[in-house]
Amino acid sequence: MPELRFLGQECPGFLDFDNQPPEEMVSIVVSMGFQRNVALRALRAMNNNLEHALDWIFSHPETDEENGTPTSEAMDIENHLNANILAESDPEGPRIKDGSGRYELFGFISHMGTSTMSGHYVCHLKKEGRWVIYNDLKVCASERPPKELGYIYFYRRIPS
Repeated sequence: MPELRFLGQECPGFLDFDNQPPEEMVSIVVSMGFQRNVALRALRAMNNNLEHALDWIFSHPETDEENGTPTSEAMDIENHLNANILAESDPEGPRIKDGSGRYELFGFISHMGTSTMSGHYVCHLKKEGRWVIYNDLKVCASERPPKELGYIYFYRRIPS
């Protein structure tokens, strides 16, 4: 952990807030869709290590302390949870004229790996009532597909 020097003395455990991360690192994180203040906080927290800063952002999806709004990651998680709740609940609104308006999940894409910087994406599809995982050239039965870890979900309308 960096140390702050005060009048020639070392103060372990205190971060040096005058140490601004390099602008090009901040720009890289911002270009990935994160707010500038989130990028700065992550880079400072991880001593200007870009890869660790990105891991920090993904592992801290809490509220942005400066303006009290949720970070984009927190909003993504909330939207994902709300979408799952809506997909699993019975429709309460007006019925669609040509059917019930009910859908079923038949596929999703998820990521396998320790971080977004490593690993790869796989596809899970429901075929003949069973889940199957497509992992490059390997195709296997998927006993417990990680539905909560999907990035893209595919639904089809249930005929009435």
